[in-house]
Amino acid sequence: MDTASLPTSPHPHRGRELVVVVGESEYHQQLAEAIRNNMKAPGAEEAEQAPAVVVVEDAAAAEHVGATNAVAMLIVEAGTGMPEPDAIVREIATKPGFCATRFVVVSSVKRVRGVSWLIDTGRLHWVEAADRYQDSSFHSNLAAQLTRYREISTEVPTRSALDVHRFPFSQDHSDSEIMQELLALIDEYLGVQPRIVIPEGVKLIKQGKRSTEVLLVERGTVTMVHRRKSGEPVAIHEGSTSRVIGLLTLASRRKTFFTVTTSSEVIGVHLTAEQLSSVITSQPQASRLISSLFIRSLDQRLRRSEQLQVQHFELAQQLEGERSQLAAALKNLEHTRSELVAQERLASLGSLASGMAHELNNPLAAIEHIAHALVSNLPHLLQSSPDSVWADQAIRTIESSHDAPALSARRERELKRTISELVSDPTLAHRLVVAGVQDPELVRELAGGSLGLEGAESAATIGAQLRDLSSTAERISELVSSLRSYARPDGDPVKDVDVHRGIEDTLRLVSYLLHGITIERDYGELPVISCHPSQLAQVWTNIVANAADAMTEAALTSATSDPVHIGTITVRTSVPTEGWITVAISDNGPGIPPAILPHVFEPRFTTKSGQVRFGLGIGLPLCRSIVAAHHGTMRIETGSTGTTVTVDLPINGLPEPAPPRDTLTSQPTPTLPETTSNNPADPQEFL
Repeated sequence: MDTASLPTSPHPHRGRELVVVVGESEYHQQLAEAIRNNMKAPGAEEAEQAPAVVVVEDAAAAEHVGATNAVAMLIVEAGTGMPEPDAIVREIATKPGFCATRFVVVSSVKRVRGVSWLIDTGRLHWVEAADRYQDSSFHSNLAAQLTRYREISTEVPTRSALDVHRFPFSQDHSDSEIMQELLALIDEYLGVQPRIVIPEGVKLIKQGKRSTEVLLVERGTVTMVHRRKSGEPVAIHEGSTSRVIGLLTLASRRKTFFTVTTSSEVIGVHLTAEQLSSVITSQPQASRLISSLFIRSLDQRLRRSEQLQVQHFELAQQLEGERSQLAAALKNLEHTRSELVAQERLASLGSLASGMAHELNNPLAAIEHIAHALVSNLPHLLQSSPDSVWADQAIRTIESSHDAPALSARRERELKRTISELVSDPTLAHRLVVAGVQDPELVRELAGGSLGLEGAESAATIGAQLRDLSSTAERISELVSSLRSYARPDGDPVKDVDVHRGIEDTLRLVSYLLHGITIERDYGELPVISCHPSQLAQVWTNIVANAADAMTEAALTSATSDPVHIGTITVRTSVPTEGWITVAISDNGPGIPPAILPHVFEPRFTTKSGQVRFGLGIGLPLCRSIVAAHHGTMRIETGSTGTTVTVDLPINGLPEPAPPRDTLTSQPTPTLPETTSNNPADPQEFL
């Protein structure tokens, strides 16, 4: 194809203006020739302004032409055995020379396929039957497409294609001007019609009724309201400027969907269906005017409907967001409620424990006093015996068994063999050793003395019982002291608190949970801190109890576990940075499963469903709240070799009670120390 002689475009910066026909059959040549002979640029008399028409073999040739020329129009044929239009134009439609090109499909089949991409991208501009290329309408539409191309490509205002080829319902006038023209035609055909004046608030059409008349509104506005089954009215259009009232109901022969009420004074012409029908039949211009008003009214209603749909969607999103916020607020309230309930239960337990410790204190003091009195008075009583040898042997036996240390199994067997050789009775030797007689020389002396071995066994039993009474009373005294410390009421923060003592009190109170568990202590030199000791005791209790439960449960479910030694809990304390202390409680249990770890701080979360166990039940969420109230942090590191719970606390984390107003001072909040984890994949950071 020779393009050297092609005419130049009226837009020089675009190069030559072309109409390209894609195809190589005789039909394509005839089509191009018909276009050359009949098409002129709209509004132009000079032939040189008409675009050149060229025929190319395929899309590649069309792309080559478009590289140096402005392709105004690309025409492809759709037919049996031919490539789909999408396949022809898809690769070249986005090229620089085809950005404004009008794409035309001429079809030799009734059903056109393969144009989905053109439609989806908005590039299918015209579809025509292939055998219509000789008709004047074909060339008229072709000229309109060329006009639209020039409007887009030049960005210079030109006469619109709709100006040249006016759309039947296109109107440049306002609704009021169109109505005035329509009323003039009606007055001319039916005679001058009286204008009725309707005040505001009058129902022109009622919902659910049929209409046999129309009202042509010359001036004024109306409101359309739909009443739902519940009786609640919903405004569909407010202050609408609909000009033909009742036409839609009249045309569809259906009951009205809403009630139309005047929202201002309305002036209009009232016509029956027969009058309007005669005007439309005899006056084509009236039909066009009514159609224009009707289309504009429907367009207005449709746009309003779309706006309502968008508003409905936005409101639904807003409501969903508010619902999510309310759900989150409810969850927070439930969390707070559960914490308050737990705190109230702990307060009640604390009061009970404090009262019990107080009540136990007096009888416990009496027991301790009696135990000490028995130990000191019994020798005096025995010394009053007439048989001084007997009394001396009894006192020595009682004191020996009272002060006897605990024996290893090996030492106990050796001692039994030695005493058995002295008394020639293995059973009696066993009883003496169990009673606390551990001195062979004393046994040899007793065998030939007035007390005798039977009396010596009784005296040794009394000494052992006195020893047990004293040690038990001391143990109970320590427990009561720990219980009183644990149950101390929460008032103002306590200064100079020894954290180690609080941990030891906790370990003493939960010792019943630690059977088979070894406690290792790695205490650093900690300064005293300001805190609520009873609250921190609750934290230590929960952490130790959780570790003991986890290791005990793992031991019960493992066939290879040692029931005597279940595991080890290690308590480490240190001062990682100035102004802070760290308490780390570790166990060598199975660790926390990854699926459970994210939930351990959730309220009411438990892994003990279906099991009956006694415990405080405060859970880790409340522990975290207590630590947070002390301006500290709490974190968990877990793995297959165990779990470590680390609590960082500031030394002066709680403010002192407020001084009088004239001496009120402020204290800066301590800075949280930076912490690192040895296993970055496992730790869960909190707060």
